[in-house]
Amino acid sequence: MVAPPNEVRSTYAKMEGDAFLTLGEAFETFVRHLKDLPEMPLAVSAVVPVGDGLTHTSIYPPYAQNYPHLSSQQAGSYYVPIHEAILQLEGSGKWPDDLKAIQKVKIGLLLHMARQLESTHSVSTHVGLENSQLDIANQGFLDVIYEHGYAFRVRLQHDPNHREAYFSERALKNKSLPYLEKTRFESALKLYRENFTYRPAHAQALHALRGKYYFLPHTTRLLKRWISAHMLSPQISSRAIELLACYVFVHSYPFTPPASPEVGFLRALKLLATWDWRKDPLIIDLSGSLNATKYEEISKTFEGVRKQDPGIAHAAWSMYTNYDNTGSCWTKDRPGKVVAARLTSLARSSLEVVSKDSGHVKVCTVLYSLIIANLHNTFNRL
Repeated sequence: MVAPPNEVRSTYAKMEGDAFLTLGEAFETFVRHLKDLPEMPLAVSAVVPVGDGLTHTSIYPPYAQNYPHLSSQQAGSYYVPIHEAILQLEGSGKWPDDLKAIQKVKIGLLLHMARQLESTHSVSTHVGLENSQLDIANQGFLDVIYEHGYAFRVRLQHDPNHREAYFSERALKNKSLPYLEKTRFESALKLYRENFTYRPAHAQALHALRGKYYFLPHTTRLLKRWISAHMLSPQISSRAIELLACYVFVHSYPFTPPASPEVGFLRALKLLATWDWRKDPLIIDLSGSLNATKYEEISKTFEGVRKQDPGIAHAAWSMYTNYDNTGSCWTKDRPGKVVAARLTSLARSSLEVVSKDSGHVKVCTVLYSLIIANLHNTFNRL
């Protein structure tokens, strides 16, 4: 769908078949290897894919990497994608009741898993550390690199009942908690919810919608590529972009959902060009379960947010979903209002370009024919 540049092509072992299907098969093998580990103190209950490649929303197709070739290149001259997942363990009452201790035990488990994987399969592993300045948040992850050219990263969710979030919430209820400690627990809670609550829920919603809307992943990748071409990718969460694409499919009335990636992309541009994010939230009903009462509650919540922050210092975009009633889990810090306004302007300019002749080249010819075909299909189904 989006042709990778030569710099990206040169990292691939080969470009054959459906890259996403091949990655999915490699991931299933990885999951089977994790679940078959013989000496685990707790069983692996699930491995939830959350990375862009595994949700079919990465800009470029995730073909296997040519590791022998890359190893001869200068360090830092190439990028190897790593496909992230959340490893969920069965519940146990033997975990400590201290957040710092939980993180240490999780790192120990990751090291144990790494040793077992290397001893039973042709893989190389690495246990990495993150959030080193916040010892009450998740601090470890496990990278597993296969010889066939794929690399996976897992983080441990140690309890299905979200005990880590519970401990942070309980600490924050303490009115006498010092300000610095309060800030630490707020940061830990935010990180936990993003990694172990919102990301799995978001990925599972994308998986469900992908089965219903064939062109949703293609549209998402086009939209991400467009934003990247304007050098704004660092300013916008990948998940927020995916929600924009979801919106034009699940809220396509009065037309049917886009019947091609190009039409989906144009509708996403239209959404960006016309959405008055200063005054209106974007409500994405991913599962079709939001009723009128819920919509009214969200509108009131949004009004309260704007009254508390009239200058829009945070959450320029408010994007409410079935799994997030705050509207800001992906947009609290980015995009800022300047970037949001710039995106609106760019979308309007892009729509203007595709609706005109550009010099001697008719830019809109192909896109116009696709839109007409899409509308023809729409009215035939009505």
